[in-house]
Amino acid sequence: MTDPAGALARFWVRAPEEDEGDVMAYRPHGWDLPPARGREGLELRTDGTAVVYEIAPGDGLCETGGRWRTDGTSLDVEIDDGRGRWLEIIEADETVLKVRRRTRA
Repeated sequence: MTDPAGALARFWVRAPEEDEGDVMAYRPHGWDLPPARGREGLELRTDGTAVVYEIAPGDGLCETGGRWRTDGTSLDVEIDDGRGRWLEIIEADETVLKVRRRTRA
């Protein structure tokens, strides 16, 4: 990944049917995925802001803002409500993002 932030900056949708063990898969918004009752998402914007989409009660989506950064091997998302996601990047290109949760460094 020559420009890690540029490669990751897009709206990613969880594709749990593509998970492998503890590796979670995401696809770009609009990707042809099978029907689901709801899908979590992660919007990584070029200005460093992020929006985390989580399944809410009643199958709707709950949006929470935050900030993100990457060094090409890890993806750190600080969510405005105080939570964070620290992920190891396994694979990333324009069609797929595969990550594994890690403990905060």
